[in-house]
This record gives sequence, structure tokens and C-alpha cells, in this order.
Amino acid sequence: MIIGIFTDSYYPDVNGVSTASQTLVKSLMKKGHTVYVVTNTDKKKITIEDNIIRIPGIVAKKLYDYKFSNIFSYKVFNMLKKFKFDIIHIQTEVGIGIFGRILAKRWDIPLIYTYHTMYEDYTYYLTKKNPLFEKMTKKLLEYVTRVFIDSTTSITTTSAKAKNALINYGVKKYIHVVPNGVDFTEFDSNKFSKEDFENFRKENDLENKKILLYLGRVAQEKSIDKILIGFKKYLQKEDSNKDVVLLVVGDGPYLETLKQNCAMLELDQYVRFIGKVEHSKVPFFYSLSDLFISASTSETQGLTYSEAMSCNCMVLCAFDYNLKEVVIDNKTGFYFYDDESFVNRLTFILNMSDTERNKIVTAAKENNDQLFSIDKYAERMEKVYEKAIREHW
Repeated sequence: MIIGIFTDSYYPDVNGVSTASQTLVKSLMKKGHTVYVVTNTDKKKITIEDNIIRIPGIVAKKLYDYKFSNIFSYKVFNMLKKFKFDIIHIQTEVGIGIFGRILAKRWDIPLIYTYHTMYEDYTYYLTKKNPLFEKMTKKLLEYVTRVFIDSTTSITTTSAKAKNALINYGVKKYIHVVPNGVDFTEFDSNKFSKEDFENFRKENDLENKKILLYLGRVAQEKSIDKILIGFKKYLQKEDSNKDVVLLVVGDGPYLETLKQNCAMLELDQYVRFIGKVEHSKVPFFYSLSDLFISASTSETQGLTYSEAMSCNCMVLCAFDYNLKEVVIDNKTGFYFYDDESFVNRLTFILNMSDTERNKIVTAAKENNDQLFSIDKYAERMEKVYEKAIREHW
């Protein structure tokens, strides 16, 4: 098949949609399909690099530097029509996503849409927590989502949680659940030497420390404050391990507030803010750390858990039922439900023997491979495409 992937977020952007889109492209090309990516750029001219066409976009500083592009470009339209796409698959809703919708309609070809983001968890950025405005905004989001999906041939999403949300929005179209694949070759602890880790520990005063990790966007909906509060309560225990440090890797609109909250909790000596890192360095921090922690329940799939597991990093996360296949409590990772369970779990994990720890990380890695290999990802998406082509004709 000749497939067009249309997305407002792609490499070098570092976020879930960008990573998922890159993995999808790689997995489809590995299966022998021809794939073109239409995305955006902060440059003023259209750029073409191999199979990637980038349209100039406007950077929205207050929305994680998200780029919005024009919904149509005659130059790109004329370029793409020569490729004779069998399928257009949009990953984002506005800008490039609208462009993809227009082209699918003009060329009368199937349009696939993947719902990646639970937007209702982000409405406070627009409403400033005004209850009435927030309720109206959520209702509008539900309506727009339904209309958007109704105009597509097929809809996919990454988890049962997201599927149920769409059903509650009133979506009637059949929803395919296709978890995003993970290119495990990128997340391999063996890519780094023992000296790499020792040097980083030495340079950052982390020698003989247990390292906890939060990695991702630093935003309010990620609930990182819950991690800080739980960590503080753990350290207040008389028998707690004081040779432990939490690394916060990432950037976002909540960073300064989080730093202030960290100071208020008197955690400055136990928390290090690393900031944003290049995508290629992400596996290093997973591999360096003893435990990856997340309190977020706003994820549709939660790729960071799978990435951490691939790097032999144990996982502790807030319970969210869409994670139940990935994080099997006490087998592939651990859940917490409140501050008390956070402290109890963290205490248990930090006191585990190497044998117990290896049993968990091995089971997690094996389960990960079965669920999210890029070969399985491509096979699942191929079936969606084939069904869409049959239904479209």
C-alpha cells in the first residue's frame, strides 16, 4: 500500500504522538509499504527530506511549543497527488489533520484517524478552572470529536479506556483498539557502558544513590505533585533510605510551579530537575534509574511505562485500568492508590533483593515484547487499513 501519515507532531518533537507516529512509519515500511509523512516545521519554507514533507507552522509557546500549520498547501497538494495514496491516516486533529481530511475527500480514498489524546484532561488550560466554562468546553469537545470521527472511514485508539471515553461522547462508529508499538531496539540498556553510568553518577553527585525517575512532559495533568508528596512522606519515615534521589527529566508549563512546590516541601536535596533532553538520551535515564514513577491518569496508553520496562527499569504508577495489561501488580510492576500505598510500595521496592528485582524486570520485558512489538503493531494496523478499503469501496 501507499500510505500518507499526516501529523502535526513528528521528529524532532518529543511527545507521545510524535513517538507513536515515527514507530508506525517504521513498522509499516518494514512490512514493505510505501509511507510518506506530512508534518510541519518552524522554518518559513516547505522542506522535503526523503519521505517527510514539512509545511511551515506557527509555534504556540503556551501549548508545549505545539506547531499549527495551514490547513492547505497547493504546492504540497500537487506534489502528493502524484503518489496516488491508498490510505490517508491522520494522527492529529487540526492543521495537518484537516489537510489530510481535505485530500482524502478530494481523492475519494479511505481516511483513518487515531485518537491519541484525552483532551478533556487538558481543558483547564483554556478555562482557567472556571467550572461553568470548563463544563461547556468539555461538551463542545465531545461534539467536535463526534463530528470529526463521523467524517472518517475508520477510527482507532490506543486503549480500552480511550474507546470507552469515545463511546460516552456518543461515537457510534466501530472503534478499533490498536495499542501503539514500541521500537525496542531504541530502548536497550546495552547501548550504554558501565562507565557511562558511573561518569554521570560521579558528575552529578549520585554515587551510591538509589535513583527514582519521572520522565515526560512537566504539566499539571501529569500529577507530579503527588509523587513529591508521597516521596516526602517516605523520607519522613525513620527507617527510610535517605540515599535516594528523584530525577525529573522533561520540560513544560508546570516546571516553575513544581520547583516552588519542591522547595516548600523541603525536598531540594532529594530532587534534581534535569530539564528537557534529546530523544536519543531518553533510554539512558531509564537505564540509569532504579525505578520509574508516574502518577498520571491522563494517558490513553502510557508509552513511557513500556519504554522504562524495555530498559530494565522497574515501574511504580498510579492505578489506571487501561494499564492493566502492561503493569501487572507485583509481577511486571507496581501500583499505588494514595499516599499511604505509595510509601508502602516505595519502601518495599527499595528493599528488594537483586533476585526479586530481576524477576520483575524480566517478566515486564517479556510481557512488553508480546504486547507492543512493532511487527504486531503493523499487522494490527494493516487489518484496519484493509477493512477501511473494503468498506470505502
